[in-house]
Amino acid sequence: VNTGQAAGGLSPGVVRALARVGGVGQAVTARVAPWWLPGGGSVSVIAVDPARYAALAAHTPWAAFPAGKLARRAGGGPAPVLASPAAAGLLGGRATLELITARMAVRVAGTLPRTAAAPGGGAFVIAPAWALPASVAAAWPDMMLITGPVDGTALTRAAHRLDPGTVVTLRSAALARLAGSPLPRGAYLGFAVGLAAAAGFSATILLLDLALAADARRMTLARLATMGLGAGQGRRLTLLETLPAVLAAGLAGAACALILAPLTGPILDLSAFTGSAASVPVHPDLAALALLVAGLLILATATLLLHIRIERHRGVTTALRVGQ
Repeated sequence: VNTGQAAGGLSPGVVRALARVGGVGQAVTARVAPWWLPGGGSVSVIAVDPARYAALAAHTPWAAFPAGKLARRAGGGPAPVLASPAAAGLLGGRATLELITARMAVRVAGTLPRTAAAPGGGAFVIAPAWALPASVAAAWPDMMLITGPVDGTALTRAAHRLDPGTVVTLRSAALARLAGSPLPRGAYLGFAVGLAAAAGFSATILLLDLALAADARRMTLARLATMGLGAGQGRRLTLLETLPAVLAAGLAGAACALILAPLTGPILDLSAFTGSAASVPVHPDLAALALLVAGLLILATATLLLHIRIERHRGVTTALRVGQ
């Protein structure tokens, strides 16, 4: 829930009323404003209560928030802040930030590429609320972050009733718009088709390989059967001979995929699929890789057992006669 500074921020009454909306879990207020560097440039300062913000961040898709790095140190000194990479480049190790009526000395205690209050990234710092000058801390917050199974319609209606100038942004609604847009839908369809094609080609190659080796396997089992090899022993011997090679091939393919993601990730810009200015990292789909490897093993096992069953019904004599 956000309201511009021109509107005066979110009053304590509005904050309390929104926190009581059904389904609200964690609720944290923040003061967001651009602060200027003496040498030029600006960063967006997001002032929060570190402990409460960390509790809220734990219920979001973003990384855990290290509230301990924003703890007050004995003896004073510059206020610790967590900076985005862009802001850290502007601040260096330490800097003095300025408003028209206030100044604040800060030191970079760590970096944070993205966070719930700034999901789009950019040049921002997360500062503890206790470090704000008194004139700034007295102002009402202009942002309220809420998590939980909250009713978005009820929250929006309550916010607009209490303060008509507020803007309510629901992550669930943004995700629904994104999932329903043509570009991501086409990308997912293309990925599914590519995955199905890869699985089909893998299965075809596996079946061809097993078929080409069928005659040799038939003769081996027939000769071993004449020397007293039992049916169960024959099955175990066949599986032990073939499945390790299939497993090795599957693991090698998965390893190539795991290596390919970090190699090609930096040159791929997937933000076109999300409509966001923030970079979207590339991660391998471990579940899909494991599913393909498991599928190949199951297919190979089923094919071998079927072949052994057929050959057992044909009999050892027939197999030896055909081989001759």
